[in-house]
Amino acid sequence: MIEINHFPYGMNDPYIKINGCERAPDDPLEREKVLIEFSVNAGGAGERAWIEFPDSSKKDIRAQFQYSRDGKAYWRATFVNGQAGEKIKYRICAGQGKKSATKSGIFEYTVKKWKNVDINSLDSLFNFNEDFKKELLKPQVLTDGKNIFSVKLALKKDVDESFYGFGEHYESLKAGENDKRYLWVFDQYKVQRKRGYAPVPFFFSKKGKGIFIDTGYMLEIEIVKDRVDIHINTQGDIWEKTNLHYWNEKNPVDIIKRMQSISSPCNPPSWAFGPWLSANEWNSQEKIERVLKIIKDLDLPSSVIVIEAWTDEQTYYIFNGAEYEPGKGDKFFKLEDFKFKYPWPDPKGMIEKLSSEGIKLVLWNIPILKKEKLEECEQLKNDKKYASEKNFSIKNDEGDFEIPEGRWFEGSYVVDFFNKRAREWWIEKRKYLDDLGISGFKTDGGEHLYFRDTRGKNISQAKMKNLYPEKYFESAKKILSDDSLLFSRSGYTRSPSNSLFWVGDEDSDFDALRANITAGLNVSISGNPFWGWDIAGFSGELPSVDLYIRSLQIALFTPIFQWHSETSGDPEPSAERSPWNIEKYWNKRGIVDYYRKIVSLRMAMMPYIEKEVKYALDNKIPLTVPIEIITEQNDENLAYLFGRDILVVPFVSEEIKNVEIQFPDGEWIDLRTGDIFREGETTKASLEKFIPVYLRKGADIPISLPNSKNMLDTQWHPYHNAWLHCRMREEILDEGFETGHLTKDLNELGFLKVKWRN
Repeated sequence: MIEINHFPYGMNDPYIKINGCERAPDDPLEREKVLIEFSVNAGGAGERAWIEFPDSSKKDIRAQFQYSRDGKAYWRATFVNGQAGEKIKYRICAGQGKKSATKSGIFEYTVKKWKNVDINSLDSLFNFNEDFKKELLKPQVLTDGKNIFSVKLALKKDVDESFYGFGEHYESLKAGENDKRYLWVFDQYKVQRKRGYAPVPFFFSKKGKGIFIDTGYMLEIEIVKDRVDIHINTQGDIWEKTNLHYWNEKNPVDIIKRMQSISSPCNPPSWAFGPWLSANEWNSQEKIERVLKIIKDLDLPSSVIVIEAWTDEQTYYIFNGAEYEPGKGDKFFKLEDFKFKYPWPDPKGMIEKLSSEGIKLVLWNIPILKKEKLEECEQLKNDKKYASEKNFSIKNDEGDFEIPEGRWFEGSYVVDFFNKRAREWWIEKRKYLDDLGISGFKTDGGEHLYFRDTRGKNISQAKMKNLYPEKYFESAKKILSDDSLLFSRSGYTRSPSNSLFWVGDEDSDFDALRANITAGLNVSISGNPFWGWDIAGFSGELPSVDLYIRSLQIALFTPIFQWHSETSGDPEPSAERSPWNIEKYWNKRGIVDYYRKIVSLRMAMMPYIEKEVKYALDNKIPLTVPIEIITEQNDENLAYLFGRDILVVPFVSEEIKNVEIQFPDGEWIDLRTGDIFREGETTKASLEKFIPVYLRKGADIPISLPNSKNMLDTQWHPYHNAWLHCRMREEILDEGFETGHLTKDLNELGFLKVKWRN
């Protein structure tokens, strides 16, 4: 039997095409040539194909054969649209002739056109201030003559003006002339470049302009010589009035404050800023307890362990190996309903053992109902049936939406978090995990939605794709008690109100290191201040020693300090990015000792980090601020402030050993040399044993100092008991402080010995 494949809108995604089977353009305009591409999966001698127009006087259009591949013949045909408002219906026919032809269903669209509108008419489309009108050039609306759909705005810009923000992107901090990007939540596995898991429809310039378009619709932004073109694409939805914020401030940080007041970041528990440990191969309680023994034996202070491979890989809320009596889809399990067995014989006991050492447990989670395997899980089958009947999963025209082939978790249903009852059902399924004593979820995924006919409760795919992570995190947070957190990969404008963030999957090489730090800083200046990345990368071959050491140095001054690895099961050699595994793999002694010093410094810095987190939240500023946006510096060496008083030059390249930086306001002490630099001065920062770090002169930095007075000695439970007074030696003596060396051997890391007092 002949099968015809044609997807007019493709996957409704700017980054993915269904080659040879789409319509171009997907939303055809007045008098525009339309290309129809399709495939037929059963060809033969004498086969032909054509386009029919039911209920129309249009003549049939013969299709032209293109090529055959994998048992499919690919065809194309073209025709020209009429005027806006015309309804076009067509179907595709294939066979040896009209009597024997197979016909597709009917595809339909309404012809539209772009229409120039008066700037004052935008009052009916947007809520915005009058100052914005002064920046606009020739707005346009997409209309069928009756309704308005998408909107195009052109914003004035100076010829030399660049922009920052846009949420997560990986190539650079700034966007300049000829830069084009989409603000669209997308799962790009590695090498993301301009594609982001967590975009934000917000951007600003150093000249004081800031724009935030508060919508879930996809934005297409293109920067040209004298303007910024903004296309707000409703993807066929009728336009809904939208809030548009235009800010004009004295400096970029004040614009970021405006954005962060909207994103409203959560206040993480203090333990979130200690060292995190994670590896996808940790698939048993035995392995977790082995890791705990290793870090205790090696005296490696740690705050968090993340377990990804804990579930049955079916329901994604039941521990692997647990015995239980399956129930209907509306059954909510309690802890006593399970008899835990290998590989997780006693999760509660394991959590209590970790807790006794001051270590919190975070479990991985995903918002899907998985496609059943052949060895079908009865509980999953019941859950899916119930979710389908109650409309708790995302829908499309055929029923339950399934993640398309070739995408992560293909064939699975996706939970509809726009449906209040679906949210409550999903939460209750996992509520027993809070009773176990877990401290958070690694809320992975959230980028699973495709196709134009996909919809949640009272929301279309046009808005849902971007807004889905916000609803997902809002739901997951309700499972947990107060002193807990979420750690998430996807995101959008208001995601920070419920979750911390990591910048996604990347390789273990220097190119990926640069991409990760760039993405983290971009997220930070877009209203999401608490970010991390997988130290030294999580994918591919184990990182080189140089990459591992450099990554640890940078992570010391990153909001979330976390290492993780991709490979599951029992790989040989192990894929762990743990210091003991890196040392073993490269047969290079000293890596564990070096790591111990880094995490000891991290623990010593905890009082400073907690103080700066509070300041960042109270004053609505990032915890990490790239100095490029607050100085006249134009090159992108990614130097940034970590809090107010520490300036970091990360050196994310394998080859570059010197970069020029310009100092922000204040005076800065080079920790390696004691040299002092003033605001506006430039210097050649060099990479030696440690990345360059500068302290603000005159700052009083709270620290946690071990009894040995050596910041490199370990402590598992830091508390504020000392200060770093960032002054010259004679100034400290003049003030009558008790003085002494902070450390016996910090110089081996390249640090200057700084004085202290109790």
